Amino acid sequence: MRPSRINCRAIGLLVAASLAVGAAPLATARPGLHQLAEAAAPRNAQGYFERGNDWLGKGDADRALADYSEALHRDPGHFDTTINRGIAWQSKGDFGRAIADFDTAIRLKPRDASGYANRGNAWHLTGNNDRAIADYDAALRLDPADACTFYNRGSARHDKGELNAAIADYSEAIRLQPDYAVAFNNRGLVWKDKSEPVRALADYDAAIRLNPNVAAFHINRGNAWDDSGDTARAIADYSEAIRLATRSALAYDLRSLARHKTGDSAGAAADLAAARKLDPATPAWARAAAQ
Repeated sequence: MRPSRINCRAIGLLVAASLAVGAAPLATARPGLHQLAEAAAPRNAQGYFERGNDWLGKGDADRALADYSEALHRDPGHFDTTINRGIAWQSKGDFGRAIADFDTAIRLKPRDASGYANRGNAWHLTGNNDRAIADYDAALRLDPADACTFYNRGSARHDKGELNAAIADYSEAIRLQPDYAVAFNNRGLVWKDKSEPVRALADYDAAIRLNPNVAAFHINRGNAWDDSGDTARAIADYSEAIRLATRSALAYDLRSLARHKTGDSAGAAADLAAARKLDPATPAWARAAAQ
């Protein structure tokens, strides 16, 4: 069977919100897929494998799993199919089965970094950062030029509170891939946690220069401006986040709080109403109102 593996991609886009709970990291798989006609009936394991990739790329994990399982029934022990089925299980939140498939992939090809990298992602998503880091270490020993795995290990280290180590990993990911916008963003979050707002702002600026269309980057920079007392710039970034993600309750909530600080009661109330309509939980406003 020809390989068309869905390789490890970056875990998540972290959003740190002042006075709000940060979003948990999520795994994303970016498939390079063979596009097949949906009506075509596969004739062999390769056909089921490729159609499974097509289904997974379209977000239909159940059909992808059915096709990957049929491919493995016809061609047991195929490495790429095993990896991709693990990613499909992971996309459904079935981390036990995902890890089982990644375990099998590692037994099949113990010198291939992708088995360890993907199992590391699964461990990370279950909150087992020590096991995740151990797998990322193994993957990087086999492929020390993989920016994605440095990024993912940085995320796990950040979750553990190992801030200097997280910065080192994000920095290496950026060295290997200078246009890695999300690595700049997440390194900015670590600088924020280290109370270094100038460095945090510099990284958010870099992330936005590389990709100005990600609402989370603007939210994070808005938070940094707000923390530094520049409420006007914070409001500008929250407004851009709302333009990019019109259903972001968090962005409305944070802009409501910022407008409240400037004395714009009408604007704050309007944003609060929009946030509550999208999500009844409005932690930033609630905490501000309680003070």
